[in-house]
Amino acid sequence: MEFIRNNMAARATDLRLYLDFNEPSKFAITHADPNNQPIMIFLKWFDCSRQTLLGQGKVFVNKHSKVSDLYAIIQEKMGWPSSTPIKLYEEIKAGMIESMKVKQTFAQNEIQDGDIITYQVDISEKEVADLEAQSLYSSVPQIYDFLQNRVLVQFKPRHDDGKSAEFDLMLSKKMTYDVMAHRVGDYLKHDPLKLRFTSSNPQTGAAKQIIKRALNQSVADITQTNYYSQHPNVILYYELLDISIIELETKKSLKIVWTGRNNKEEATHSFLLPKTNTFSDVADNLSRAVKLQPGGTGKIRFFDITQNGRSQREYTASEIIGHLADPAELYAEEIPAEELNLPEASRVINLFHYSRDPAEAHGVPCKFVWYEGEAFADTKKRIQERIGASDKDFAKFKFALVSSTVYKQPSPVDDTDVLFSHQWEKDDALGLDHIDKRPNKTTAERGIVMR
Repeated sequence: MEFIRNNMAARATDLRLYLDFNEPSKFAITHADPNNQPIMIFLKWFDCSRQTLLGQGKVFVNKHSKVSDLYAIIQEKMGWPSSTPIKLYEEIKAGMIESMKVKQTFAQNEIQDGDIITYQVDISEKEVADLEAQSLYSSVPQIYDFLQNRVLVQFKPRHDDGKSAEFDLMLSKKMTYDVMAHRVGDYLKHDPLKLRFTSSNPQTGAAKQIIKRALNQSVADITQTNYYSQHPNVILYYELLDISIIELETKKSLKIVWTGRNNKEEATHSFLLPKTNTFSDVADNLSRAVKLQPGGTGKIRFFDITQNGRSQREYTASEIIGHLADPAELYAEEIPAEELNLPEASRVINLFHYSRDPAEAHGVPCKFVWYEGEAFADTKKRIQERIGASDKDFAKFKFALVSSTVYKQPSPVDDTDVLFSHQWEKDDALGLDHIDKRPNKTTAERGIVMR
């Protein structure tokens, strides 16, 4: 036993032996010649039709006999006719599967005790083409390559519509985007070109970013897995689309929150428009979906919200929507008449909502016109009209000048203050301190931040 350990398992922490039991009569036949002991080889069968690789036990062979002698042994074991064509491969190690030279002996093929030979039925070129057309495997090296590079991917619906289900598919890391899409399409019975995938965060599993279709992109690239590590939790999200992703790539998906004239989040409208469209085109589409103020300006402003939640970042009518980052979620409002007809002795400032701490901004900031010489008691009435607040709610509001200077505390505003003469910096704003009463919101929640 010490000799066996030193020669065969010197680096192993324990010694494992394979015990083979043979019927005495068969053992006597196979080991009749003490000077020419047989070698034991293990057999595996790749079934192309079922795409399975199954162990088929072991056989004893004379190492000086030809490899082709295995044909009869396999045909008898499998119950196949003697005319069945067979292809043989040696499983050397992972990633190294070699076709055997059947006219040579086992010794010439360097086959030893315990080696593994895998076989399959030699199929026609038409059968090979049919399998490959279905993205299936037609040969032993292909199935081994799949087993070495397989990864279990969990597919989840991107949006919970109550109809789409979660499911798992075993894929190869070498598969292309198109092959993966076809596998998912076959499972869902949906056109693969009308599927859109989103990657996930490896730690949290949350949806991350939309995956663009690319011909040379592999599943390893898509799932951010490599060829040498195990990945127990790989998640991709999917969407069932009504249009092809090829057409979709020429368009931009927009979600626009309409705040109307009174700075209220009234509704969200979704659009799928050509990337070459400008915000002027978006305004035309949005104006047909919302109710503009009777006698209002009819002019629409598009914006997102700055990171601190205190001001708008406006888009001009000539800007192209194709330059927006994904996902594109914006706000829109009808521009008040007083902004368009701005008197000389006036300026436009930023209003924003917060609760107790200006760092806890909520709601949607807006622009407001400030008049020279106007006392804040009169300004408040116009602020109330601008944001459409009721008398009861507005009575609870507090007001403060919030400076762009990082460490400067907010300055409370009294009714007698005239703030027009304040030296306004670009990012200064008037803060409206009140509780966030929007449904399904928290007081600490900000508007959508676009970076």
